[in-house]
Amino acid sequence: MSNKKTNIKQEKTKRPGRTKRRFLRVSLAVVGVLVVCQVILFYFSDPFIRQVLQRQLMEESGGIYKIQFDKVNINLAARGFKVKGLTVRPNGIFLEKIKSDTLNTYYDVHFPEFKVSGIGLLKLYYDRVLEIASVEIMEPKVDFLGAGNFKDSDNKHHKVYKDIYPFLRKYVNALTIKELKFSNGSMILENNQFGKNPMSTAGDIIITLNGITIDSTFSEDNHKLLFADHIDLDIEDYRLKLSDGVHVLEAEEVKVSTSTSTITGKKLWLLPSMAPDSIKNDANEEFYDIYIPEMEISGADIYKAYFDKVFNIDYVNLKEPEIRFITRKKFTDIDSDSLSRNLYSLSSAYLDRISVDSFKIDEGKFAIT
Repeated sequence: MSNKKTNIKQEKTKRPGRTKRRFLRVSLAVVGVLVVCQVILFYFSDPFIRQVLQRQLMEESGGIYKIQFDKVNINLAARGFKVKGLTVRPNGIFLEKIKSDTLNTYYDVHFPEFKVSGIGLLKLYYDRVLEIASVEIMEPKVDFLGAGNFKDSDNKHHKVYKDIYPFLRKYVNALTIKELKFSNGSMILENNQFGKNPMSTAGDIIITLNGITIDSTFSEDNHKLLFADHIDLDIEDYRLKLSDGVHVLEAEEVKVSTSTSTITGKKLWLLPSMAPDSIKNDANEEFYDIYIPEMEISGADIYKAYFDKVFNIDYVNLKEPEIRFITRKKFTDIDSDSLSRNLYSLSSAYLDRISVDSFKIDEGKFAIT
């Protein structure tokens, strides 16, 4: 009887050890499989992915776009991948058509490095919902071509939205990204109403989008800016050609945050793109030369400005601005209505109305010449 009890105790003490060893063997086997798969994907996935993406993009775009990249690295541990040297641009045979197209938007995109991590594989498999924890794009360069006239009523919901979701829904029901970050990017936006000159350029851009969701409900009723719950922009060396075709707005730095409804700027210039004496245009008899060292805007309804072209602002503070009004008229012919009309003409292509509840100028200078 005592021998039986002893054997039972020995069995009980052996089982935990066996279980641990079995678990260790299974874990090592899984790790081994993952390592082998990682090696195979690292060395042999590139040609396959390249071929699939090139063929798919050609089919989806009707041959307009082509895609190229230097290298794809798949990281199973991070549930993601990294692409280097990614370029998506129109085929050369379509360039002339794109330049004359005032209705559609085309893209010339270059991403030196594109990194995705935290892909929810189970959600993708069972629900066809692509969940991504983080996307980071380093030094992106995006040129918008054939953007048409921004007064187009069809532009209420941006044309870019119409291009993205119809493509996505063929593969997934929804796309969600917790954080999308563009680092050290540049942008050129061309508009046919200004001829060959870019309407907007930026030398360095950092954009962080939080809480991105793209699905069928978003497509039908779009109330988010760039699909995100919140967006933060940090832009350097910004230049915007204004609606009158004469003045430009330049800034050393502009920061925009939808979470705090604020806009700040440093070293802003509003001035003619050339000397007023050299402008042979009777319609432009008044010009502005304005320098603002620092600007603060709070209570800015950025969403309404973007979607409805109505910019409502609670408070504007200009610190030590230098304002010079240049006119070809006689001093006695200058009136406040004329000044208001000329100021509105600067933004009429982008906004239908601007309202400010409180406006403050700290130690400004004003001159008429």
